This record gives sequence, structure tokens and C-alpha cells, in this order.
Amino acid sequence: MAGPMKKPESTKTSLKGTVWLGVLAAVLLVITNSAIWINNQIFDTENFTNTVTTSLNSEESRNAIATGLTDRALEGRPVLRNVVGDVPVNIVGGLLGTNQAEKAVEKVTSKIHVLVTSEQRESVVYDISGIKSVLIQLYDTVTGLGREPKINPNNIPDEIVLIEAGKLPNFYKASVAFLWLAPLAFIGAFLALAYPYFKNPKQYRVTLAIQGGIVAFAGLLALSIGPLFKPPVLANIQTGTGRTVVENIYDAFIATFNTQSMYLFAIGAVALAISGGLYIYQLIRVKK
Repeated sequence: MAGPMKKPESTKTSLKGTVWLGVLAAVLLVITNSAIWINNQIFDTENFTNTVTTSLNSEESRNAIATGLTDRALEGRPVLRNVVGDVPVNIVGGLLGTNQAEKAVEKVTSKIHVLVTSEQRESVVYDISGIKSVLIQLYDTVTGLGREPKINPNNIPDEIVLIEAGKLPNFYKASVAFLWLAPLAFIGAFLALAYPYFKNPKQYRVTLAIQGGIVAFAGLLALSIGPLFKPPVLANIQTGTGRTVVENIYDAFIATFNTQSMYLFAIGAVALAISGGLYIYQLIRVKK
């Protein structure tokens, strides 16, 4: 009895080539995807400003800054700090979300944008000098209802340091490199994906399935980038206020990156679905 038919060696070699070209295309697509995101979300001033401003105005970020201010205002008075609890934090946090703090948010946003789009390494501070008098009145009212002793104005700083100079990793050179590589990466990915169809056009269904699976995996790989880079970004930020604010900003940007990366995964999934549909269609035709 004759044994099962084996695939020709040339076919096996062809499939291996398709797989390796697919892997290369996946890497190049991740680079292209990252470069598009960097261009649209980091170097685009409007998108960058919207993302950072929304993050800074979030309740969590405002309360983190308010907590730092309250701890400074009530420094050396632990009993009073325990008695008032989170009342001053909530009130000051609310104040930071009003138009009175708008200029401070704009300055922070501008500083961070310069920090990530240039070689400049300066501290990022939240300037509260414009609302300091209001803060003093609030703390006096909340903590003592006008009774002595009042809050020492010197305990409330004119600014809070969110990011110390040189503490944030410098991604500028890598970002520029990605932008330069993007066109070449896209062309390379296109050629790597197109070549198997010209080399072995009869195997287009198998080729499409292989490429679909690899591209979908590339999308999942892109989704893992956010958690991968988060620890080094937060590692050197020592203050609780700065860490919370920076983490919120980072998460906001990664959310936009993940949204874009899902399109890469979707393209791979659609390719797999089309490949499956073509295979089923072929089976139906054979049965007829």
C-alpha cells in the first residue's frame, strides 16, 4: 500500500520563506505603526496638548497635586492633618480644575512637549503662584474656620516639581530614528508580504493565512509595548505627586497607541477570515 503523499520539498521551502518574510514584515509593520503614532500623537502639538491637558485635569492628577500641596501646607502639624483628612485635598483639587489653574496646566503641557520632542532636559514644574493667595485662604478656612494658628504661607510653595531635570528617559533620538525609518519600513513590509504571491501564486490561500496570523501577532506585540516601557519611565520619579501625574499622562498616551495598534491586529484577523472563507469556498466547489 502506498504511503501518504508528501509535500514536495520546493513547497516546504516556499512556505518557510513565506513565514520568514511574514516575520520580517511584522517587525517592519510594528516600526511603521510606532512611527505613525509618534508623528500623530507626540510631534503633533494639538494632539499632544489635548492628551496632556485632559490627563492633568483628571480628578486623579488634580488630587495628587492637591495632596502634595496639603502635606506641605500642614507640614509639622500631623494631628491637624489627620483631623481634616481629605477635605482640603478635595477642595484644592476642585480649584485646580477651574480656569484659575488653566495657565499652570498650559505651562506644564508646553514644558513636557519640549522635553519629549527635543534634547532639552529641564525640570517640569506646576506653577501655583497665581492661585497661592486663594490656596492660603482655603487652607485657613478648612483647617481652622478662621481661628488661630493660621497656615504659614511659607509652607505653600510657588511651584511643585513634577519631573526633575534628567530624570525622564530621553526618547527623542529614538523617536526621530523611527520617523526616518518609517517610509523604508513600510516599503519593506509591503515587498515582504507581496513577494510570496508572485513567487507561488497558486498558494495564495495558505500565504494569506500565514501572513494574517503573523500580522495579527504583530498587533498583539505592539500592544505589549506600553507595559514594557512604563517601569523605566517611572523609575526615577521619586515624589508621589510626580509619579501619579506622569503615570496618568503615560497611560493616556499608551491608550492612543493601543487604539492604533488594534488596527494592525484587525488587519491580520481580517486576512485570516478571508483566507478561511476562500478555503471553505474551495471545498464547496470541489464537492459540487
